[in-house]
Amino acid sequence: MNIVLCDDDERFLRFLDQKLQTYLKTKKIPFKIKQFKSGEELLRCNMAQMDLIFLDIRLAELDGLQVARILRRSNPDFILIFVTSYIEYAPLGYETRAFRYILKEQIDALFDGMLNTILKEMGYFRTEVTLDFSFGVETFFTDNLLYAESKLHAIYFHFYEKTRHLYNTLDSIQKILPTEEFVRIHKSYLVNIRHLEDVKNYTAFLDNGIELPISQKKFSETKKRLFLYRGRL
Repeated sequence: MNIVLCDDDERFLRFLDQKLQTYLKTKKIPFKIKQFKSGEELLRCNMAQMDLIFLDIRLAELDGLQVARILRRSNPDFILIFVTSYIEYAPLGYETRAFRYILKEQIDALFDGMLNTILKEMGYFRTEVTLDFSFGVETFFTDNLLYAESKLHAIYFHFYEKTRHLYNTLDSIQKILPTEEFVRIHKSYLVNIRHLEDVKNYTAFLDNGIELPISQKKFSETKKRLFLYRGRL
């Protein structure tokens, strides 16, 4: 894993570098970490091979938002984490497709959980489930499942390119799928939170364009889960 740290606070750079090294060595994941103290210095490097970038927002000349916009032009796929002391920039941070926006004071409390989620996003840790569908047994990665739908005594599993079904209850299926990945938005829908783009007006907007109803009872919890997933709380 190729990681970049960019912050004009040298003490925080050392702190973050040490936390990453400790975590990744424990997970036995090979890595390289590069440190930069300004956005200009960072932009002079070849970022094509970068996987993960921790970027401060308040930098001396080019700020982190400007740097992120430029970096996205050459490498749209890296995972971007804004780490800053200024919560007011969060909405702008997500406009640059930041994966997380973390306050520096939150690092100790959120670090391990955040890295676990990032590694899953990058494919290091994936959960496989095997189910006996109507046509036969199939194994799939849970991160590929968009949502499960209960309809006419059957459960329909919706993926990007296919739909499978079996006869069971959504309550039973919910117990099988990873709790941290899925959120129950309605008595008939169980949604993979990684594919949940937005929540508003009692509607769940998925990243494939699908819109699903959220029950009044489930709305607050669904919104909270989405915000927590994105690191906003």
